Amino acid sequence: MTAEEIKAWAGYTGMTPEPEDFSGFWAERMKEAEEVSLEYRIETAPVGDRASCLYRELFFTGIRGEKMYAKYILPTSQEKLPLILQFHGYPGAGRSWLELSSYAAVGYAVLSMDCPGQGGGSHDAGGYEGTTVAGHIVAGLDGRPEDMYYVRLYQNIRILCRIVKRLEEICPEKVFVSGGSQGGAQGLACAALNPDLIRAAAIQYPFLSDFERIWEMDADAVAYEGLRYYSRWFDPEGKKRGRWMKQLGYIDTKNFAPMVLCPVLFATGLEDRICPPVTQCAVYNRLQCPKKRLLYPGYGHEELQEFDDLTLEFFLQASSDGEKEDGTVRERIFPGASPRKPAHAPVNLSLRLPGGFGSGGETLAERMKAWEKHTGESRRPEDFDAYWEKSIRQWTEVSVHIDVQLPRLPGVLCETAQLTWGEGQIRAGLLYPSDGKGNRKGACPTVFMFHDLGRGVRGWHHMMRFVTLGYGVVAMENRLPAVESITELDSGELEACFRDALLLTETMRHQDYVAKDRQAFWGEGLGGGLAIAAAAFAGSEVSCAAYGPLPGDCRRLCREGAVPVWDNGDYLDLIHFASRLRGRLLLGTGCMDGVSEPASQYAIFREAACDKRHLVYPKHSHERVNFFENEVLRFL
Repeated sequence: MTAEEIKAWAGYTGMTPEPEDFSGFWAERMKEAEEVSLEYRIETAPVGDRASCLYRELFFTGIRGEKMYAKYILPTSQEKLPLILQFHGYPGAGRSWLELSSYAAVGYAVLSMDCPGQGGGSHDAGGYEGTTVAGHIVAGLDGRPEDMYYVRLYQNIRILCRIVKRLEEICPEKVFVSGGSQGGAQGLACAALNPDLIRAAAIQYPFLSDFERIWEMDADAVAYEGLRYYSRWFDPEGKKRGRWMKQLGYIDTKNFAPMVLCPVLFATGLEDRICPPVTQCAVYNRLQCPKKRLLYPGYGHEELQEFDDLTLEFFLQASSDGEKEDGTVRERIFPGASPRKPAHAPVNLSLRLPGGFGSGGETLAERMKAWEKHTGESRRPEDFDAYWEKSIRQWTEVSVHIDVQLPRLPGVLCETAQLTWGEGQIRAGLLYPSDGKGNRKGACPTVFMFHDLGRGVRGWHHMMRFVTLGYGVVAMENRLPAVESITELDSGELEACFRDALLLTETMRHQDYVAKDRQAFWGEGLGGGLAIAAAAFAGSEVSCAAYGPLPGDCRRLCREGAVPVWDNGDYLDLIHFASRLRGRLLLGTGCMDGVSEPASQYAIFREAACDKRHLVYPKHSHERVNFFENEVLRFL
């Protein structure tokens, strides 16, 4: 869908019927939630506290006796804290402790509740421990509306809001909600049903929206697949659809929209195939509060890093704005600026491995056993060290120019660095703790961060998680083209990227604001490969964490036709870089990774000559993994 087509839907308010008693129904459900005795406890989380941040777990009892769980992160402060209620997508769990740490860097607490029976610590009250995996849309659809899964979920959110009001460390006038997909639906319902508490909401591509339209568009797949299964199994001729669509109206996000009073910042990826943009229009068009929508061409149902950055600015603005006499938040929260256009959309990466490549066997167990013995075919060139050291020695010829960037954040300095030498030029994002006056706090432990193919350098919000952990950040922006796969890169382009990483690392390590005795390297995919390469030549014992690094076992990749023939493949092979590591290595591998072949990752790990740990995830691919990110937090 295009922005012009979105405009054409400006008057669309959805197809799903709104029950006549919608407001009364939810008033009664909230009354029931108010009458539940509060039973909750807060415990120290297993990840360990930091000087600037406390990690806690909140356990509470839900509306029907559900065992509810939420991650709770508190920046250390003597003042009452603003709070973000963070809701997760479907089906899943709250984001990793590492990711949720970002807001703490600027003084915000975070509560991230797991939905019952999905991927986290909350359990449904249906008599089952653990997850019920999927189908939650239609859970309870044949019974009373008040027995539906999402009705009970929104009652549990009300109970959570009641707990928030009792937390002495939280400022009740500064509570916000944030969420995407299922989390976007929860965020809007939370704002609608708890208007006295929620000050502002940041919502991405909300789920549970315009069910009738989803059914008519044949978009009842993936997250909405429960609709299709229910229709096929229990109403094959469609004779009962009017009844169950009306019942779904009690949980349709578009029907909550008119009840939202607080300002809403709303994001839509125009290529969204999971929650089609037209269904999001039904929600946005019914909002009668101060609102602003950002459209992202080329983006689907995925991470929108720019929106994360703008959400942070939005909440900071909402926190600092005063109120009018009538109690409404000033609309100057929205400055009216158009969103920054992304350089390119994240792409669908694929190594396009030939059938059976690197399998080592027919079953996963057989493949993993073979991978453990895999050493790779590449041969370490005798001049390997000298080949790369010539790039490092150039650091004395590099000039570094710093620009201060927005957002201007309390306690954090966001900058860009431009490194120039001869004909070369690279850029990097810098994020460092500040003294509140725009100055860095002296030499600081630093994370050197590298990004994967098909995406740009990470946003400020993403990088702030490391500031919470006590680190500054140097994040290199790759000069590579926006390709879909490493198979589209020639060896010269890849070599130049590795040389950039080595030169940037050496140059920035000599800056007076980078602590010399505590440096870490982090990346995923190609970013993981660059992190290993840079750490290998860092000249001291450093820490390196990488997930799905590439390229490895280059000679074999070339021989099998998985990548182009690289004349310098032996010099690009991470197996040889790994042999130089002298600090610590945390390596994560998804056994279903079709971008970075798992056998090569095993070989990289085998060759690493350092304190090392390999975490293997049999059913994960080339993706963000909550469990690995939690280990990265402990590792750092």
